[in-house]
Amino acid sequence: MHLVEDMAVPEHTRNDAHPFSPGIEIYIENKLRKDTNAFSGSLAAPFFFDFKTLQTTPSAFANAGAPLPIANLFDTDIYTGNNPDATVANTVGLAEYSNANFLSTDTNPVTASISIPPRLVESTTLREIEIPNPLFPWQTIKRWYHVKDRAGENANGNGYKLTAASVLYIYWQNVHGTLDGKPIPILDEHVYDDYATLLLPRAAGYAATALHYFFRGQLELSLPARGRYAIAAPDSGGFDNIRIKARNLTPNNEALSLGTVELVVKYKTALADPFQGVPVPVSADFSYIVVPEANGISSIPSDSPIELAFNLGEQKIPLNATDLTVQVVYHGQMGFQTATGFAGETNGVAVGLKDISEPTPIDFMNSMDVVCVNDQILPAGSAEAIDTLDVNDRSIAEYVDVYPHVLENSYLKHAPQNLISYASATNYDASIAVLAAGHYARHFILTEPFGTPVLLNNQVRIARLDSRDPYTHRIKTFTMSLQGMINQVAYKDGVKTRYISGMKDTRGIKLWTGINWVNMKYPANSTCNEASSSIPFIGSETMSLQP
Repeated sequence: MHLVEDMAVPEHTRNDAHPFSPGIEIYIENKLRKDTNAFSGSLAAPFFFDFKTLQTTPSAFANAGAPLPIANLFDTDIYTGNNPDATVANTVGLAEYSNANFLSTDTNPVTASISIPPRLVESTTLREIEIPNPLFPWQTIKRWYHVKDRAGENANGNGYKLTAASVLYIYWQNVHGTLDGKPIPILDEHVYDDYATLLLPRAAGYAATALHYFFRGQLELSLPARGRYAIAAPDSGGFDNIRIKARNLTPNNEALSLGTVELVVKYKTALADPFQGVPVPVSADFSYIVVPEANGISSIPSDSPIELAFNLGEQKIPLNATDLTVQVVYHGQMGFQTATGFAGETNGVAVGLKDISEPTPIDFMNSMDVVCVNDQILPAGSAEAIDTLDVNDRSIAEYVDVYPHVLENSYLKHAPQNLISYASATNYDASIAVLAAGHYARHFILTEPFGTPVLLNNQVRIARLDSRDPYTHRIKTFTMSLQGMINQVAYKDGVKTRYISGMKDTRGIKLWTGINWVNMKYPANSTCNEASSSIPFIGSETMSLQP
């Protein structure tokens, strides 16, 4: 960026060594030291190089050691010395602009040379301009200036001070009627002020364009249709497969057409059980995992996202990971196919960052070993439950299913919030053949960050467990909305705060979210909650998971 900014200094682009001359750089530096807002107006309106032109135009010096298009920020080789109007466009190099339209202390605008535009003074009009008196600033004096108002930069038709004229210079012109052989310039502070208003916006804009060029490669990362980035069992040691969608958002449809794709995982680890709903200490340093895309995908489209798969192998994301983010990095060809071939870079980089959820436990529970009767939790199928009479002295067991049940052929399917996917024997993320009454099964997912809901659909067959149960049981479905857990540090107003997800005490376990199948209540408006029962779950089971 500094090298680009240097091209806005006429001494540099006019081959004017200036070891003992203060020049415009020192003038601007000193003025800003006295008044930091001196050039705020100019810096607030940067003049950018046209980015699409930069992306699509091969370097003018590809055969001279500068093969990348970014060389055009310096020089496009469009300016020949005789076409100054071409230098004001936002598609020419900054060196061409400053060389063609400005002077330096020791360059002579009268005598032509390779590095100096011929007779630059001929693009000016001599004007007498009122300026502050240097001895008495509250007064004004008049001074003659060459105001450049044509042939190239003209300050939007208003003209700008190219150089001041000395008294002897005016005398020579009046006596001889010619300027031949008379070197100027005289670059006073008023000339430099005009120069700064034109050069600073380009210096800032072209430098920003250089930064944008190097960091222009952008990827959008999103949740796959399966509604989770990864899934893991409690005893698995962590997540060993990640799936994520990526789309090329690089400006102007610059293609990412041939390269490598990698996943970078960044996380800390909790030093105690993070699933208790209370803050726990975490590691001081981050851990990193870097793996290539598993299916050999070498291009990232811009019209629609592509799903990427990453096999972490033994480098699993642990279940106690905190402060978790993922990046997808493309490295390779970045550019355009033109009529003359490829224009762009062969070593371009595009990056996408996603703050995803921390490992999130999902519990599938069978609380049909208990039943809520008259605001009391009773063992399902117990004599107390069966013998309960209604207001008509009729046993409620005759029309309320108060018996325990087993859950058979249970399938769970995650999905994005706006794209529900119904669970079945051929479409599931987690399944369990039999979940006994009073048992639960847990799995973990990585999904969207806290605050972005996703869906979970369940298909299950509720089956008779008690031979006294007279009721017909069928396959049922249920859909719920859930959110991923959070355990990470965020900065707000300069304050670092760690946010964690709370957990609920549920029948002896700590619960974040999940599906809990329960019996019918009697009466229907009973307020007891099976999840808050003091009767603990009997045990846990293992689910089969789809990677």
